[in-house]
Amino acid sequence: MNTNTDLLDMKVTLKERIAFGMGDIAANFFLQTIAVFLVIFYTDVLGITAAAAGIVTMASRLFDGVNDIFIGHLADRTGKYKKWVMYGSIASAVLFVTMFLTPNFGPLGKAIYAGLTFSLFTLAYTAYQIPYTTLNSVITDDSHEQMKLNSVRFSIILIPILIVSVGVPLILPPLAKALGSANKAYPVLVGVFGLIGIITSFICVKGVKERVQIRKKEGQTLTFKESMGAIIRNRPLIILVIAWFAQCLQYNMNSAAIPFFFTYVHGNEQLVALFSLIAVPFALVGMLLAPALSKKVGNRSLLIVSGIIIFLLSVLRYFFSMNLLVLIGATAISSIFTGMLNVICFTMVGDTIEYGYKKTGRDVRALNFSFFVFMQKVAMGLSAASIGFVLNKIGYIANVEQTDLSKFGLTLNYTLIPGAIILLLSLSMIFWNIPKSGVSIKEEENV
Repeated sequence: MNTNTDLLDMKVTLKERIAFGMGDIAANFFLQTIAVFLVIFYTDVLGITAAAAGIVTMASRLFDGVNDIFIGHLADRTGKYKKWVMYGSIASAVLFVTMFLTPNFGPLGKAIYAGLTFSLFTLAYTAYQIPYTTLNSVITDDSHEQMKLNSVRFSIILIPILIVSVGVPLILPPLAKALGSANKAYPVLVGVFGLIGIITSFICVKGVKERVQIRKKEGQTLTFKESMGAIIRNRPLIILVIAWFAQCLQYNMNSAAIPFFFTYVHGNEQLVALFSLIAVPFALVGMLLAPALSKKVGNRSLLIVSGIIIFLLSVLRYFFSMNLLVLIGATAISSIFTGMLNVICFTMVGDTIEYGYKKTGRDVRALNFSFFVFMQKVAMGLSAASIGFVLNKIGYIANVEQTDLSKFGLTLNYTLIPGAIILLLSLSMIFWNIPKSGVSIKEEENV
């Protein structure tokens, strides 16, 4: 990439990479808790139907889409992102706790409360997460350095993912017993997560430097219309957003299905923690391998192959759904490629920023990331809605022995449905048209 900061040193120290990675800890406490436990909390603790849970989450995510775009535009106009990260993380932590309270309302009142608290949380989360993801592009404009930042970032966020996925299933039952009920245990746990998130966000803000300045035309203010025009004309961004949507949708559907599958199909809820534990170290391997493999075979090829492999492993899971050894092996290998996908996709957003600037003359990097993050949230909402829809159709009833039809549906939610979705990632990347990081439009058109 070429910016007005060419004379500056774009090398990033390990200390700053770690500080940057700390900024994503809060987000992953929030996202992993929502991905794995929100639907089952809504149905089994709050007491709303599976269909209502799906509608609530999907509606909140659609509302959040407007916030993403608006916040991205505002952040670009200010050109400074660290303050957004700090204040947004505090508001997110407070509102996250309200999502896991259980007011003594009727069924409709509980559904409305769930939708309201989820929507308010997503608004605050947007004000924190979009500026945070944009920090990568203003810490350095060197694509290889950005890949290193993302590699460390995604390695660090395995800590909250591990704590939520493995620790919560182990801690929640005895904590609920000690406090008297699960509806008292959930707020305590998520409150601790929120506090940790505030502290780590502060470490991030204090530990990174915003070296790259937003490029603006002298005497002109970037308008919303101009920003949206730049996004619409950015073909590589649209393709990447579709690929990322597929990745997030399959990941969240698989994550949300895990507690249902192992609790009701295998009859052992302790397996939830086991399989989450297996996934984490292998995902770390994938994240650490991503920079080297990407440099060797290219981002596009690596994404296509990864999507196909994850799909094939989901098919294997389906046909051997009761064989724990096969499930362990498939989970381990799939996690490696999932880890690589996350690092590469976020780094490729930097390519779309430079492409868009060369194409339109508008530097809308936060807005680029806002569309990227928006699709992540839509995927979360759609995954919950899809899970809820399937649960409703198969006659799922919480806390009882499931019918054969119900078990079949729970197995599909865990295997073939998310597996089929990941193929969209591989198909969309066929049309990716930036062959190298930081390629100019002229070079890209000659390929």
